[in-house]
Amino acid sequence: MMSSMPYTESAADMPLPDALEIVDGRNRLLLVMPCAEALRQGLPHRAVALLPHLRRRFFLLRRRELWDVAALAPLPAGRSRMDTALGLLERLGLPPCPLERLALLPPAADAPCFVDVFAARLRAAPDFPETWEALPVDADALAGLQALPDAPLSPLLRRIPPQLLRDCSSAARSAARRSSPHTAACTRPLVATTSPPKT
Repeated sequence: MMSSMPYTESAADMPLPDALEIVDGRNRLLLVMPCAEALRQGLPHRAVALLPHLRRRFFLLRRRELWDVAALAPLPAGRSRMDTALGLLERLGLPPCPLERLALLPPAADAPCFVDVFAARLRAAPDFPETWEALPVDADALAGLQALPDAPLSPLLRRIPPQLLRDCSSAARSAARRSSPHTAACTRPLVATTSPPKT
């Protein structure tokens, strides 16, 4: 059931693609079909999520009554994950910045799609659209929210392991110590230690 995937909540800013690649349980391509029909049938496909990151904090956005990843879109047929992540960054109104692929989340009962999670390493505090409410969280804050059954988190956000964000923060601090104070203050590196399987 795709109702938990907020693909259409900002349709004017994030239009759905024409076609999606339908995959099997191991993320192998089966066929290409129209996006609307694939979503209507709840068929397994691929999606890309974006988490803007400034130092040790990741920015979540409120969608309806839930906090969620900053951006989420189905992966258009024939398009790369990185290009799609860059498109999400642009649609958020954020300047170009380094992207790191953090993890590949497998399908869940309420979201039959493989989600590639990307972190966007910001160099300054983000300037989200006025109508979007942003919440900065670190790994511990996210873990605390996930532990609360009634916390207003999206199903996707509940599936992101807080340890993944901790690993990114640790890598950022280590890299910052090796660089100059000025560089560390402006561009803390973000390196994922979780490698998704090759597809």
